[in-house]
Amino acid sequence: MKVSIIVPVFNVKALIAETITSVKNQSYKDWELILIDDCSSDGTFEYFTESYSSDQRIVIIRNK
Repeated sequence: MKVSIIVPVFNVKALIAETITSVKNQSYKDWELILIDDCSSDGTFEYFTESYSSDQRIVIIRNK
């Protein structure tokens, strides 16, 4: 069974890597991480797309 982890984020570019690393290091491997950027202005969304877009388990959504 796949587990979906939904994380709403706003201006957390400096902090979000720790959260993502924690999820990736879990012993349970059948998961997806859904990051929902709520119009951050600190480059959070750009950081996500540059750093994690190649990981198919991580879904990045940006609210307009």
